[in-house]
Amino acid sequence: MKFLLFPGILALFFFQSTAQDYIRHRVILIGDAGETNEEQKAVLQDAVKQNIPGKTIAIFLGDNIYPKGMELPGTKGAVETEQILRSQYEGLRRAGIPVFFVPGNHDWDKSGPKGYEKILRVNRFLKEQKDSLLQMIPKDACPGPYELSLSDNLLLVAMDSEWWLYPFASKREGADCECKSKRDILGKLKDILQRNRNKIILFATHHPFNSYGSHGGYYSLKEHIFPLTDLNKNLYIPFPVIGSLYPLLRKVFPRGGS
Repeated sequence: MKFLLFPGILALFFFQSTAQDYIRHRVILIGDAGETNEEQKAVLQDAVKQNIPGKTIAIFLGDNIYPKGMELPGTKGAVETEQILRSQYEGLRRAGIPVFFVPGNHDWDKSGPKGYEKILRVNRFLKEQKDSLLQMIPKDACPGPYELSLSDNLLLVAMDSEWWLYPFASKREGADCECKSKRDILGKLKDILQRNRNKIILFATHHPFNSYGSHGGYYSLKEHIFPLTDLNKNLYIPFPVIGSLYPLLRKVFPRGGS
């Protein structure tokens, strides 16, 4: 397996052990694409260029619509937020690349009270496109784990990590999901791992299982001395010693994903 990292894209290449490098699958992972701007457009254009017909899929890893997910029909911003999602998948689908969206905390109303309704709205919107190769996984505001078989020896497992963290649990209690509790999720995940223990398994979630960045409690020297740059990249106001309190507090009281 060989990894190549592009700006905003992680593409995974699986090679056969032959004299020539022969790409068997290409999985393009794109995160935090929820704003339509020049950087986003460049990443998406580059993703299309990486296409190998019949061997490529694209996974959007959450925070697909900023700032607070897809707005509900009839409300301000509804058409604009639909267009943000269209801007991500249309070029890829024209190139014949299957596209799957995994939800993030911003898609759940930035962990707000309308999150459940907004995730259901995204599901309905994607189903309205009548394209079987354009989906949200897991679907219908369910937590997963969702299995997507890419070949006999390659499996992708998608989970909605924000479902696990969502602070308004009562808002989704009536959901018709196979897994309705954290215990159910862990039980099914264990079953998937046992059944596919001889395969390569890719996990797709918005929040990482383990992180060496700020969300995992790791901070650079700059963040200790200039903690205000976390709020505004231009606020280089030194707070030696005192500035280290901010990373410490974020370890103890972590905030949601950015």
